[in-house]
Amino acid sequence: MKIICAGFWKTGTKSLANALSQLGYRVYDFDDQLFDLYDLWEKFFDGSVTDEEIRKRLENVDVLIDGPVIAFWEEILRVFPDAKVILTTRPEDDWFKSYKGMVDLGWGRYLAVIMAMAVLLTPAGRRFFNVAMGVAEFCLSVEGPMRLSLITPPKSPRLCKLKYRKHNCYVRSTVSKTQLLEYRAIDGWEPICQFLGENVPENQPYPHKNKKGSLFSSGEFFRHPEMRNLAFQTLLVSILLVVLLCYVLSLVWSYLLTFLS
Repeated sequence: MKIICAGFWKTGTKSLANALSQLGYRVYDFDDQLFDLYDLWEKFFDGSVTDEEIRKRLENVDVLIDGPVIAFWEEILRVFPDAKVILTTRPEDDWFKSYKGMVDLGWGRYLAVIMAMAVLLTPAGRRFFNVAMGVAEFCLSVEGPMRLSLITPPKSPRLCKLKYRKHNCYVRSTVSKTQLLEYRAIDGWEPICQFLGENVPENQPYPHKNKKGSLFSSGEFFRHPEMRNLAFQTLLVSILLVVLLCYVLSLVWSYLLTFLS
C-alpha cells in the first residue's frame, strides 16, 4: 500500500484515480474495493478484522481511493504507516452542490430502480448495497427507508457539510504534514508529482472525470465486470418473475373464463 486517498466523494477522486493510473500505480477505486474486498470491509464493520488480514488483502494494492477507504483510512494507515495520504478537497458548498447533483442525475434517474431491484432479487445485490450504504452512513450519519441514503437526495445539507468539514479537519490533524498532501483538482499535475516523486507526464492534461455525475449518466458506473454481472443477474431474475407473473395471470384468466361460461 503506497497511497491512501482520504478525500470524500465529489472532491475530484475520479480524476485523481485516473491520474494515478497514468503514473503507473495500481488503483482500487470504489467498485474495485466493493467487489474485490467485500470480506475485508464486512470485517471492518463487525469489528473482527485483524491487522494481518488488512496487510495481506492490501499488500498488492498501490492506491485506495473513494469509498469504502474514506471510512477506514486511519486503520489502514496504522497497518501501512509509510503510506502517503492525499486529501482531496473543495469548498464545502461546491462539494455539497456537486454531491447532490450526482445523486439527482445519477442514482435518481438511472440506478435507483436497478439497485432497489438488485437488493430485493439477488444476494450479491444485498451484499453490495449493505457495504456501500454502511460507508455512507458511517461517513455522513444519514439514514433513510431501506438505507437508501445515497439514492435519495440528502435531507440535511447542514449535517452533510458538517460531516464533510469534520472529516477533513480530522485527517489534517491526524496525519503528519510530511506524509499528507491536501490537494485540489484545479492544481493539476505538479503538486501530485512533486509529492510522489514522479515526473509530470508530457503532453498529458490533468484528467477531468465524472463531471456533473457523468459516471452514472454515461453508464461508466458499470465498468467493473462484477457490476455488469450484477445488473445482468437483476435483469434475468426480473424477466423470469415477469414471465412467471404472466403465466399465473393467464391461468387466472383461463379460470375466470371457464367459470363465467
